[in-house]
Amino acid sequence: MKKKAFTLIELLVVIAIIALLIGILLPALGKARASARQLKDSTQVRGIVQALVTFAGNNQDNYPLPSLLDKGGTGGQGATLEIAVKDHYKKDLSRHIYSILIFGGFVPTEMMVSPAEANGNVQVKNDYKFSKPDGAKTPDQALWDPAYRATGGDIKPTGGGTITEAVSDPTNNSYAHSVPVGKRKSKWSNTFTSTEAAIGNRGAQYKLDSGGATDGNWVLTETTENYSGGSSSIQGGKGSQTLLIHGARNTWEGNIGYNDNHVTFETKPDPEGVTYTFTGITDAKKRTKADNLFINENDLDRTRSKFELGTGVDDNSNNYLALYKQIDGASASAATIQAWMD
Repeated sequence: MKKKAFTLIELLVVIAIIALLIGILLPALGKARASARQLKDSTQVRGIVQALVTFAGNNQDNYPLPSLLDKGGTGGQGATLEIAVKDHYKKDLSRHIYSILIFGGFVPTEMMVSPAEANGNVQVKNDYKFSKPDGAKTPDQALWDPAYRATGGDIKPTGGGTITEAVSDPTNNSYAHSVPVGKRKSKWSNTFTSTEAAIGNRGAQYKLDSGGATDGNWVLTETTENYSGGSSSIQGGKGSQTLLIHGARNTWEGNIGYNDNHVTFETKPDPEGVTYTFTGITDAKKRTKADNLFINENDLDRTRSKFELGTGVDDNSNNYLALYKQIDGASASAATIQAWMD
């Protein structure tokens, strides 16, 4: 009896069906993986917010603020970073804030890197020093490991107690935080307010379109466009790797943790449920606008202010999440941050 076998046409039909099924299933699998990363990332953001709340419970409702914890200058700074007591506010940097949480056991280093991170230079710090960190001015009294890095180009302690700008070294953090400077300092605490953003996936750089402050929408800046009033170009607009964490090349999406301990996956930088009333806008009916979480908006007219957060028209109270490696200024009420968004 002659055995039956597939003909060439039948084999080609089977292959075509398999290819069709793969073409149908792959996008679905990709979406499933993205959803899983987004869900895990949401869990991590919630965990960081809960860590802040737990820390605040033992610190008069304040979130970690290095200037309050280390007034004497021995707890975390590298030797050449010693800061006079009158300038202690300059310690309130992203790397110190997050390092305090890690050093105290409130969060593990793994939680600080998003599972959806798109920047290959953001990596978990596996050599975090929980005891007597080398970079501290007085290792035995350290309150955090100053070698933890929270931004691109962040500085770090090196041999002999000196510091360097480690541009090519891995960054150890994915998440932006509310900036505890000037009028916004009061938000860096356990306020239980559902519209105050505390922690979230870092954002991109935006500007108002032709509609201006009254009717305009926030659109991405060009990749190296100068910041309003700034003296140098910054990254973080179109083409930023930040956008690829959850969004696409030209859109931002991300998880944001608020001060009432809830986390929302926002699909734009100015969520409709988070508003601010800009009293300087002439038309009273148009004063209340969605608040851009990643722009230092002028409290009066909604225009984009500088990074000089602690003085004059640039000291505002609306939401502003950022990461920064340095604070400059003559006093705590005249501070300028160097932000990082890529």
